Amino acid sequence: MRRCVRSVSVVMRTSDCGTVSGRGFGKSTRSLARCAGDAQGCDGHVLAFGHKTTGHIDEGLEVIGATRRWLQQSEGYYPLAWPSYVEALLLLKRGTYLEARRARESGLELVDNKLNGHPAHASLKNRAGALIRARSLGVL
Repeated sequence: MRRCVRSVSVVMRTSDCGTVSGRGFGKSTRSLARCAGDAQGCDGHVLAFGHKTTGHIDEGLEVIGATRRWLQQSEGYYPLAWPSYVEALLLLKRGTYLEARRARESGLELVDNKLNGHPAHASLKNRAGALIRARSLGVL
């Protein structure tokens, strides 16, 4: 976990996640490709979420796809459960609710099958599901 926090800090400093314009993401994507193992996944989650907050949805989806591929190679199921959550949030922000629901459901399936229904991950996915339902019904 400490390694993840350190890598989050590095991504935040090098990617300008805090800026409205979102400049600097390209540089961070290149540096992300040089990382190894789960650190790539952790960095990728942060970078994709940064793209979401700045409205760069397509870039965020690209990063989260690469993150998923990296994590599938390492077979770490706990970190692999995160990309579907971030992907669902990106798709929710884009307004494609059916795709967001599918991303959330694939993540829940992983949590159920590989992590024995891990409560923290299941809770996040259920919250994402509630957001997706509310947005699709026009409640939020």
